Amino acid sequence: MPKVIFRKNELNATVDFLVEFLVGAKEADFWAKTIYSYYPVLKEKINSNMSKDEVSNILTNFLSYHHDQIDDKVIAKFKNAWDEINDDFFSAMEEIFEMDLPDNLNEIYVNVNTNVMCPRDLSIPSFDLFYLFDVNAVIEIFMHEIVHLVYFEKWKQIFPNYDRESFEAPHIIWRLSEMMIDPIFGDDLLIPFFKVNSMSYEEFYNIWINGQNLMAILCKMYYEKESIEDFMKSAYDFVLKYQGQIED
Repeated sequence: MPKVIFRKNELNATVDFLVEFLVGAKEADFWAKTIYSYYPVLKEKINSNMSKDEVSNILTNFLSYHHDQIDDKVIAKFKNAWDEINDDFFSAMEEIFEMDLPDNLNEIYVNVNTNVMCPRDLSIPSFDLFYLFDVNAVIEIFMHEIVHLVYFEKWKQIFPNYDRESFEAPHIIWRLSEMMIDPIFGDDLLIPFFKVNSMSYEEFYNIWINGQNLMAILCKMYYEKESIEDFMKSAYDFVLKYQGQIED
């Protein structure tokens, strides 16, 4: 089974990532609001007129303290929680996606750091983990991100002529991957791990197609599928057909 490897990430990597969402950002910007909700002091220190270097310096100075709090004890807390379900969860992934997990997923890296946004990197594969998250919430994040990693490996099998850039926002294929979280998390194989509702982006639950809720349609398609390949193809055809309404 794949092994999840936990490591402390470099501070400059987090700063370089976050600065892109804060330079010139308005208070109402979604990701800026998210960052400031965890670090309200930054909201007082950063304004939309600052240069990239100015924001970067503020982030580096402010986050240095938090970065220093990430020690072996913090990392072990997350590792121990995940190790309890690692093998069972990946077995469920193989059954749900009807495939043996590829060799490139043998090692998945979790970068424990000060980034509240938890971005992923499909090429490594890896994802970030905010060090202050509750352990129970962390399991949910792990499952969410790992589902994405496996989902796109299956996508490559079904659509071998894929465009790697389509796996990232704001492409419709990326949107579909985020929508898939809800029906997949509702699978009976995952219920023993936890039970959640509305795990996709909130905006998707506000989309209606011909009088029917978009997420309800996709969940119904999942439960009535003949195979995961059948579902992914049908769901892709559906979102392409109504792409204009989905992206409006």
